[in-house]
Formats: sequence, structure tokens, C-alpha cells
Amino acid sequence: MAIAIGGTLTVPSKGHERLTPGVAVALTIRLQIIFCMNIVSLRPIDETNEEVCATLRVTEEQAGLIAPNAKSLEWAKTNPNCVPLAVYADDVMVGFVMYEPRGNGIFSIHRCMIDAKNQRQGFGRRAMELTIERIRQLGGITIYLSFRPENNAARRLYESLGFVKHEIEPDGEIVYRLGPVHDIAY
Repeated sequence: MAIAIGGTLTVPSKGHERLTPGVAVALTIRLQIIFCMNIVSLRPIDETNEEVCATLRVTEEQAGLIAPNAKSLEWAKTNPNCVPLAVYADDVMVGFVMYEPRGNGIFSIHRCMIDAKNQRQGFGRRAMELTIERIRQLGGITIYLSFRPENNAARRLYESLGFVKHEIEPDGEIVYRLGPVHDIAY
């Protein structure tokens, strides 16, 4: 963390060293580049990006834990309530999310995936934060999602975002919830 003070930059450290303005400018530019990289956004899936979305893949180890994007996109076409969104880091598609309003302030997040080559960079967390924010803006009170019990990365992410265990489905999927208990309205 750096603090700008009267034309110099103080970097908290043991000695609270003061840097010259030239070094401070270089550090400030570097910090701006670090924090401006990879602006994560959610964008609608349409004919210009659907094919790219369908090609995104999770790692081999994760392949059985989430449906392929092509399958999810087909499902969205048959269910007009589903909202499929591409996850972008700047102008590069790195993932996919899909949610569905269920009525009575209830929403389900059906998919959240980040392409294998873009994982472990915070994109999944940010995509979930943006999805939750969007759902809240639409009047969402309770959000449900489910995942395979062996998907520990998903479990850690969802719990860190405040989701709690709700139930286990007959097929073994674990259902988590964010918000008060509500029955899903169909």
C-alpha cells in the first residue's frame, strides 16, 4: 500500500522511507497499471460472442463438475428466463455465468465457470460478485446455486461470498443459498 503525501510517495515499511517525486511517479504509474489491468465485466451472450463462449473449457480435472458451455447455451435458448452472460477481463472472454429469476425475489445461479487458462486470477470471484450485485439490483432476496460435492474450489468460493448449505439434492448436488430461506417459485 502506498500513500501520496505532498508530492512524495511514502511506502509504509520499517523505515517509512520517502521516495523522490520521480520514483513516486514511476511507482504510481506501476500501481495504476496493476490495478487497471483486467477490468472484469459481464456482457450479454449474442451472435458475436456465442461461439467463443462455447469453446471455453475448465481443466480436465473439473470437466465432470460442470456442464459444457455449449450445453448451457442450448438450455438458455429453450428457457427464456435464463440469462447467459460472458465474463470478460478487459476485452477478452474468460468465463461464463448464467442465472435465472424464479419469482418472489428468488434467483438461481446455474453456471459460473472460468476458462482453464484464466483460472486462479480472481476472475471467478469477481464474476460471482458482479452476478450477485446484478441479481440484487433486480430485486433478488435469495440466491440458490448447486455444485458437485467434490468441487472444493466452488465450495470455498461460495462460502467466502456468504453462501450457506441449504440441502443436498437426490443426485448428490449440494445446494447453497445466499439470503433467507425461500421456496423457489416455479
